Amino acid sequence: MDAMHTEDLEARTGFAAGIKAKMEELHGMLLPVLQSKMKASNAGRFTTVVEFFGNEEFLRKLLSEDEYYDDREAIHRNLNLVLSATQPNHTTSQLDEQRRMKRLEHFKTILENPTMRSFHGDTYGASVWDDWLLENKKEALAQRQFLLQVTDFAKIQNRGLLAKRAERLVDNYILTGKVPVSDAAKEEVQTAIETGNVRKNLFDRVREEVTASLETVFNEEFLTSETFEQIKEESLAVQGAGDDEAHGLEMDDDDE
Repeated sequence: MDAMHTEDLEARTGFAAGIKAKMEELHGMLLPVLQSKMKASNAGRFTTVVEFFGNEEFLRKLLSEDEYYDDREAIHRNLNLVLSATQPNHTTSQLDEQRRMKRLEHFKTILENPTMRSFHGDTYGASVWDDWLLENKKEALAQRQFLLQVTDFAKIQNRGLLAKRAERLVDNYILTGKVPVSDAAKEEVQTAIETGNVRKNLFDRVREEVTASLETVFNEEFLTSETFEQIKEESLAVQGAGDDEAHGLEMDDDDE
C-alpha cells in the first residue's frame, strides 16, 4: 500500500525488490496447484505473467514514472477495497451474530422433531449436517452429494443431456461403490441407459435405497454426536434472538 501512495520517490522505488520477492513466493505456492488443474500450456501463462509484472525494472518504472500515475492510483484504490472488505467491522460482526442467533431461534422448531429431511430443508441445518459428514463420515457425504445431484438430474429438460448425466452419475457413484445400491436397482438403471430409455425418474429406486442408508447414519450416529448436542444446547439457550431495534439495526429480508 505504501509503495503505491507515498510521495517519496526513493521510498517508492525501494519497494520494487520486496514486491518482486513476494510475487515469486506467490508463484511458487500457486503454480503446483495450477499445474494439477490445468494443461501445462495454460499453467505456464501464469509464470509468464509473474515474470513480466514481477520484473524489478518494470516495478521501478511502475512505482516512479509519471506515466504510470493512474495505474498506481487504481492499484491503491483496489487494494483499499480488498482490505476494507477483509477487516473486521464491529457493526458487521454484530449483525452477523444477530443473524446467527435468529437462525438458532428458528432452528428450535426443527430440533423438536429432528429428521434428515428437515435438516436438508434448512440452510443452517444442512450446513451443520454436511460439515459433520465431512469430518466424521466421508463415505456418507458421497451419498448426500449423490442425492443432491439426482435432484438436479430430475430437472434436466434436454433428453440428450439427461442421458449423458445419467451415465456420469452411474460411473461416478454406482459403479465405484460410493453409494450403497442393490444389484436389482443397479441393473435397472444400467438397462435403461443401454436401451436409451433414460427418464427423469431413472434413479428413483436408487434414491430410495441411498436415502434409507443415509437416514440410518443420521438417526444412529449424527443425532447422538457431540455436534448435535452442541447445536441443540445453543439453540435452546437462545432467548428472543433478533432484537434488532435495541441495537438500531434492521435485518435483511433474506434472513426472515
